[in-house]
Amino acid sequence: MTTLRVYLAGPIRGCSEEQQTWWRKEVKERLNREFEFEDPTDWADDKGIPLEIAKLEACDIVLANMWKESIGTTLGIVRARQQGKPVVLIDPNRISNAILDTLVLPETHVHSIDEACMRVRKLAVEFKPFVVAKKDGEPEDFNPRKLARSVSAAAAAAGRGDPGFEEQISGPVIAKLRREGGQSGTVTTERIRTAVFERLEWMHGDPNLPRDLRTRAADILEAWKQREKVKRGEDTIKEYEERALRAEEDAANWKRLLQDLRGQPVPVPEPEDRAEKSGPRYTTIDQMLRDVTKRWKAFLVFHDEAKATARRIKPGLSPRGLEDLYALLERLGEFAKDRAFAAVADETPPDFSERFGDRYAPTESKETKDRYRKEPLEHGGKKYHGLQHLKMTDERGRKVRVYFDEISTAQFLVCAIGHRETFGYDG
Repeated sequence: MTTLRVYLAGPIRGCSEEQQTWWRKEVKERLNREFEFEDPTDWADDKGIPLEIAKLEACDIVLANMWKESIGTTLGIVRARQQGKPVVLIDPNRISNAILDTLVLPETHVHSIDEACMRVRKLAVEFKPFVVAKKDGEPEDFNPRKLARSVSAAAAAAGRGDPGFEEQISGPVIAKLRREGGQSGTVTTERIRTAVFERLEWMHGDPNLPRDLRTRAADILEAWKQREKVKRGEDTIKEYEERALRAEEDAANWKRLLQDLRGQPVPVPEPEDRAEKSGPRYTTIDQMLRDVTKRWKAFLVFHDEAKATARRIKPGLSPRGLEDLYALLERLGEFAKDRAFAAVADETPPDFSERFGDRYAPTESKETKDRYRKEPLEHGGKKYHGLQHLKMTDERGRKVRVYFDEISTAQFLVCAIGHRETFGYDG
């Protein structure tokens, strides 16, 4: 687990060196093996507000010794609470400032360094290890260095590389994520991105920061967004390349399968649910559709509408008519199979007109189009009108049509079966 950092806030201006340092040394001696520290007296030559804010925000806990009133320390406490950081307030001289007491809530002030160190240890328990939930669902341990490297990369892309300034960005973000992750156990990659953007936007819009720093923050934010756009484009290209590779593999497997099947007869289903197999093979449309569906399932797909329209044929087809319809559908299935094998062998596919002659029509007349299937059928997320059709004449002299559409080179979608009265026409 990463060692927590404690910011030692307290009066500096107008204080002697001993007043500035004695209590800070004592705290570090007592907690030295358990924590790291940010001591503002260590960088006395560089006390700019931006650096103080960044170092405070990069810490996990603030220990503020208000042994006398201090505007700088008060501002540090305010900033820490805005960031959601816990603040341990030492009030050794019992100033009992009501405003400060309110600021450090839900914590209460203490009166000695001993109490403060105990309180810091207690708060540290809340900062538990956590993991990052990546987009692919795989968790990984939070790595502050990885985040810092991302910030450095964005700064370099913007031409704003500066380790000190980069720390002002990544340090506070890391501290914030540690607090959030310690409470929930998990932080998403999207949350990490949002935290970085929030930090850069705040720095860009903070009027207390010098204009140069605000401009740097804006440049890095824009560079980060541009890098994301490029990465999204690269990811999209990679995804399509992977899809194309999978499609090629699927096509090769399909080709091998069809080559193995070529020349083998399509199995004929055994008759079922009929007491006497010596009588007519089919007495109902459902029996016939069941068998043809089972036999040609690799090449013919029957839409529910096709089954519904077939059942509406009135009067129903005779056993002889059912056999004729089965034969017509079988020819369509055989045709689809031959087309598939021709595609595998890079041969010229069979032609509808040559195979079926005047029993095939590529479309319907305008009058029939206006009446027939004004709303397309849906299958597999696509819409089909099914205006190609094969036709036969039953024993009563009625034209029975099988309407279909092409799903692929190897498959047809049967959309409707029946004669004009079946589809609600007056003939």
